[in-house]
Amino acid sequence: MQAVIMAGGKGMRLRPLTSHCPKPLVPVLNQPILEHIITYLAKAGITEIYLTLNYLPEQIEEYFGDGSRYGVELKYVLEDSPLGTAGSVKQLEKQLGEVFMVYSGDAYADFSIEQLINFHQAKGSFVTMSLYSAINPTEYGVVLTDEDMRIVRFLEKPAWGQVFSNQINAGIYILNHDVLEHIPKSMAFDFSKDLFPRFLAQDRPMYGFPIKGHWCDIGDTREYLKLNMRLLEKHDLGIPLSIPPVILGKGLERAQDTLLGPNLILGADVKIGRGSSIKNSVVWDNVTIGEDNQIDGAILANGMKTGDRVQIRRGSVIGTKTVIQSGAKIGPGVRVGSESSIAAGASIYRDVAALTTEAGQLFSANGIKGTLDNQLRPDLLALYGLTLARYLQDTREKQALIAYSIRDKGEILAQILAASLQTGGIKVFLDDSGCFPHSRYQAEKLKSQLQIYLLDEGETQRIILHDLDQLPLARKEERQIERLFREAAWLKQADSGNRELVPWEETWLERILDEPSSKRRSTWSLSLKLDLTRLHNNVKLKEKTTWGSGREIILASGPYWNKPLLSFGEKTLTTNEVLAFHSVLSSHLSKKNSVCQLTIEAPESLIRYVKEQAAIPLRVQLAESHQGTFHRATKVPSFFSLLELLLQAQRVNLNVPYLLNEIPKENTLERIFPCPVEKKAALMSLISRGEGLGANFRAQIEGFRYQDGNVVLLPETDSSAFRIISYGNTAASLLQEVTSWLQDSLDSLEE
Repeated sequence: MQAVIMAGGKGMRLRPLTSHCPKPLVPVLNQPILEHIITYLAKAGITEIYLTLNYLPEQIEEYFGDGSRYGVELKYVLEDSPLGTAGSVKQLEKQLGEVFMVYSGDAYADFSIEQLINFHQAKGSFVTMSLYSAINPTEYGVVLTDEDMRIVRFLEKPAWGQVFSNQINAGIYILNHDVLEHIPKSMAFDFSKDLFPRFLAQDRPMYGFPIKGHWCDIGDTREYLKLNMRLLEKHDLGIPLSIPPVILGKGLERAQDTLLGPNLILGADVKIGRGSSIKNSVVWDNVTIGEDNQIDGAILANGMKTGDRVQIRRGSVIGTKTVIQSGAKIGPGVRVGSESSIAAGASIYRDVAALTTEAGQLFSANGIKGTLDNQLRPDLLALYGLTLARYLQDTREKQALIAYSIRDKGEILAQILAASLQTGGIKVFLDDSGCFPHSRYQAEKLKSQLQIYLLDEGETQRIILHDLDQLPLARKEERQIERLFREAAWLKQADSGNRELVPWEETWLERILDEPSSKRRSTWSLSLKLDLTRLHNNVKLKEKTTWGSGREIILASGPYWNKPLLSFGEKTLTTNEVLAFHSVLSSHLSKKNSVCQLTIEAPESLIRYVKEQAAIPLRVQLAESHQGTFHRATKVPSFFSLLELLLQAQRVNLNVPYLLNEIPKENTLERIFPCPVEKKAALMSLISRGEGLGANFRAQIEGFRYQDGNVVLLPETDSSAFRIISYGNTAASLLQEVTSWLQDSLDSLEE
């Protein structure tokens, strides 16, 4: 059988290790990861191997040659421009046989390839995908199979709320040659993002093969270090003046009083001064360590040097040919870019040369969250702005709107982001009204491709990004921005961007209220009481009172737009009752297919979700809620969201006063269910498979709903816990029922 190893990636998440070294040559136990893969395939009898290359290909060809020393024939295929995983394999359509293997070039595995091939043939599969049980599946493609191991659901790199299985795509496939006919020529096309979802929709036979053995990719520096430490456990060698396990490369020069290990890998020609201690680390070739150094849990790339009395703490990564002078301290998790210089006595607790290093995952559950002295400090804010400028370069108008309140810290963030966006050639509009629904109206009028909402949450601040359709960016777009942030090699000439809002006479509210009364056929009327203090100074709102005749419902904005007040007759709804009424109204409108007629143009997936699950409106209010995601930001639907639903109710002649009677007395209870991080994905997989009480759960865009929407189960993005939200008269009993089942299920996973 032939094999294709995809080895063309730039390894951005491994920076600065891959600034001068292609990812396939990154060493694992002092051997390139690609050398482990080739040896592994050769032992399985696969001797004809193609390598698809793009980044620094000459280094790879020079190291491996024709492959004869491994007993295989290596053939190289160069990509002039990145073609994606599937696009790169498409180039070999004429060379590949009826059945062949595709192998990810950054994966280490030791399972039986023979069993994988036999499984593919026995199932008569079109595509066989190797699967691995992961603790955190959000960085991979998540796969759900039926009892026959046929793949029934697949989602590439989901958010935690979208996880439905702990089985992930391990990046090792057996493919029939016919698969290549479905890959377009000479364009970027990916197996996971493009081809496999298409095959699933076409009901083509794709099967998953569970790996029984070890598997790990080196996608980022933490996984890279973890893999080396795990494999090092098998090398418990008794080496003088060291604490095992250690691996010492050739040409080591060390003073007699150095302390090496435990858990240490040293490359070739390493020099270590007296009194130095190195443990839990991976040290590449030609590294020089001065005297009295303390190094713990670090990765040191080729040719770096330290002076005397240097401290490098756990999780730090030092790039190629970097020099750290005497007395310097490198704090935990710091990345120092290649060919950098750290001054004597300096204490470094932030990344150096951030333009070429990874700063981790930027986005949390709802935007970018942090403080002004850490994640949102000025230098990083400027870099965020430049990153967003690069993200917008391919758009037609190249413009963005920044919305914030002049009364809070959002102004600081806005000014820095605006300056850096303009530096990147983007026209910027600033709206300091603090009234985000008006900002959305302005963005729609301007056709702004990106809206940036800045929220002051007290001790922390948050940046929320919306697209041209005024919806939060999908995880795919968030990952694109994170990738650009890591690359950040694209400073543009400054443009004079217009920072003035275009004149406008009518606000979003006026546009809604000026709708012809013929569209509102209800027998009840709606009055508005508005707090104009939070409107933009330019807004001159026409006085609006009642529509129609008969019974009157009063909707008041209150001091803040996200805390509406509702009254009917002598009854004024409490905060919780407004929340419950919002769900009741959404549910009834969904039965009339009306909720989807909000002022946004939603993608089909969102429309389908709204129709099916509007009773628990997690994202129904995306266009008009004050803070985006419903449950995670504010428990009360905004004034504008509720107004939209009331207007919809008028259009379809829904008896809203009668629906007020459906508001349950005990309407909302919440509970945090702690779960060990290593069991979180497995528990979600159990729910997705409908085992036990899990059969009563139904997946939704984020998390699961239970008992026709009376309970929502949301996996927390920023922790390993679950949030349980229960509604209705039986909220307490349902909350306890779900909590007990979750605990029993968790206990069963630990047995």
